[in-house]
Amino acid sequence: MVKNGALVPAGMPQFGEFSSDQIEALRQYIQARAEVLRSGRADSEIGSAHKTGE
Repeated sequence: MVKNGALVPAGMPQFGEFSSDQIEALRQYIQARAEVLRSGRADSEIGSAHKTGE
């Protein structure tokens, strides 16, 4: 995910409406979800690391 649209020519949309903190939280969420999917563990085994604001 690129805030300023550096990958727009490659088809990635811009995300200028999000703050830097929101983008960082989304990046962390995506990483946490990817880890859950790779590991095959249930969300409840991972804890609340994937929830924003907690």
